[in-house]
Amino acid sequence: MKFGVQPSQRRLVLILIVLVAGYGIFSAGEYAWKSRQQLDERIVRAEAALANARQILSRAQKNRTLDEQTAGLYQQRDSDEAVRSQMIQVLQGFVSQGTVRIVDVKPQPVRDRGFYKEFPIAFTLEGPFSDIMRFFYEAENSSPKFRIQEFRFSQSRSAKAPLLCQTVVFRMMLK
Repeated sequence: MKFGVQPSQRRLVLILIVLVAGYGIFSAGEYAWKSRQQLDERIVRAEAALANARQILSRAQKNRTLDEQTAGLYQQRDSDEAVRSQMIQVLQGFVSQGTVRIVDVKPQPVRDRGFYKEFPIAFTLEGPFSDIMRFFYEAENSSPKFRIQEFRFSQSRSAKAPLLCQTVVFRMMLK
């Protein structure tokens, strides 16, 4: 017994094969399109993360340069006596801008604090309160920075200046 396939059945099988193949191709295309969209989204997120990382790296490099420059301001390159002399010159520059006068200067012993040194200098200043405070402000906000460790006010014996101020100013230097 022979089974024969009729031409109409052949066409039906052929149409069925074409439909299944078309559906397979369509499904594969749809999967590829979705995969591409997901990859595109991942690429966009990765590019944004990369741009953010570049900004962070750029800021870090700028901060490193700034840190090196700042450390250079506080690095001791000269002898202790030369550092003190430079400090006195800078502080005298602040005094020359106002009506404050330096009456007495007494360098104090250098204090070794391990990886840095403190260079204290005792001053006696004479002048109006506002000018003495301006001196303190300029000393603490200058570059390199000084710190006012202590101060005491008393009446001046001079008619020109109402106040005397005994103060200790210091600067820290990295070894």
